[in-house]
Amino acid sequence: MAVLGLVRRWLMVDSWPGYLDNSVAGGIPSGMGVLEALVKESWEEAGLDSELVARKARPTGAISYVHLSPAGWLQPEIEYVYDLVDASIVPRPVDGEVASFKVSVHWSVSWAMS
Repeated sequence: MAVLGLVRRWLMVDSWPGYLDNSVAGGIPSGMGVLEALVKESWEEAGLDSELVARKARPTGAISYVHLSPAGWLQPEIEYVYDLVDASIVPRPVDGEVASFKVSVHWSVSWAMS
C-alpha cells in the first residue's frame, strides 16, 4: 500500500498558514549538496536523526516549476523528491512552521487537500 507523509502548516506562519506542505523542504545553500541539505532540513524541520536519513533516503525524482511572486517576478524552483520508508521514523514538529505530521494512504490525500 502506498502511503504519503502529510504536513499541516501552523496557522501563525506568514506563508501558506494552515495549508498542506512538503514533509521536509528548504533551500540548498551554495556549496551544499542535495543529500546534505536534505539531512540538515530533516533534522531542523522534523527532528529526524541525521545518520538515519543519510542512510535511508532514496532519490525518486525532481519536480521543476516557476513560481509567480506577488510582486510579479518569476522564480524557477526545483523540488528534489526522496522516499524515506522506515517504521522507526517518527517526524515531530521542531521549527515552529509545522502544526502536525500525518501518514496517510494515497487515496485519502485528495480528500485532505479539499
